[in-house]
Amino acid sequence: MRTSLIIALCLTLGPIVSPAIQAADTQPVPSATAAQPYTTEDTALGDILDDAEAAAIIDKYVPGFSKDPQVEMARGMTLRQIQGYAADTFTDAILTSLDTDFAALAAKRKAK
Repeated sequence: MRTSLIIALCLTLGPIVSPAIQAADTQPVPSATAAQPYTTEDTALGDILDDAEAAAIIDKYVPGFSKDPQVEMARGMTLRQIQGYAADTFTDAILTSLDTDFAALAAKRKAK
């Protein structure tokens, strides 16, 4: 339920952010490759969710987040952008841990 509230808040507040932030939100966000890990700053949530291993990393820190039906509406946002609406859930410490785990996932894939 908390995840649903976070997503609803993101969708509700999204239209009232400044034009500069809105312009930044519309720029394409690159997806990760084996050599380049996903990041909370630069990777769209949708790209992360499309990768089962990466989605499981998010669920490790925010249980059930990837399975929430409303999360689909935030696929174009980065986790850092979502933090602006849910700072108590996506703390700096959690985002740092996510970036660390995403980097480890990329390193594991590169080693294959």
